[in-house]
Amino acid sequence: MTNIMDKMSSEYRKETLGKLTEILREESGEFEVPEGYKIKEETKLSEVGLEDFGVYEFALLIEEKYNIHFSDKKISELKTLGDCINYIAQEEILNRR
Repeated sequence: MTNIMDKMSSEYRKETLGKLTEILREESGEFEVPEGYKIKEETKLSEVGLEDFGVYEFALLIEEKYNIHFSDKKISELKTLGDCINYIAQEEILNRR
């Protein structure tokens, strides 16, 4: 059974960041991630071309990949990729109980 510490480990965070980067670079042709751009947890969603509707669209792609749900309020609170990772971890923990 997955516990909170597993979800917050650097390994989990690195793996999740990799999956989010894949979504940004491969699954969505509309987001602007320059080739060679180093994506980190601190990367602001606006730095990769996500504004308003783009953040909503990105959240939908995350929902599909992780089988979780973002409320409209939560989507409006997402500012960085780290915010996305934290929410994914939280939802995965809650869904496993």
